[in-house]
Amino acid sequence: MRVRQKRFTICAKLFNVIREKTLARKNVSMQIRIFRGANQAGMILDDLSVQAAAPALRITNVSVAGGTVTVSWQGGQGPYQLQRRNSVTSGTWENVGSTTSSTQGTDALGMDVMFYRVLGN
Repeated sequence: MRVRQKRFTICAKLFNVIREKTLARKNVSMQIRIFRGANQAGMILDDLSVQAAAPALRITNVSVAGGTVTVSWQGGQGPYQLQRRNSVTSGTWENVGSTTSSTQGTDALGMDVMFYRVLGN
């Protein structure tokens, strides 16, 4: 009993160290196999996949040049979709252009006030 508990504790600690190092990197995927039992060295208890979470998606800059609005963002995971509407609280969001893997999008400057958001996967 004591040996089994000690092995489980070591496996749990190893898993936490690997998970923390994996989550500290961007776009890393790792598979971890945890074995159990003193006499069952080949029996798989769990087969886990750990993927680092993408940083939060946020708009970093909005600029106007000539008749074009450029919205830039970072984080999240593409493809991305820039959307707009003329009210911050109501109305339907409409797509601006098509989906993109770029981290910026453009829109024609109009007479109405526009609010922008970016969707990612």
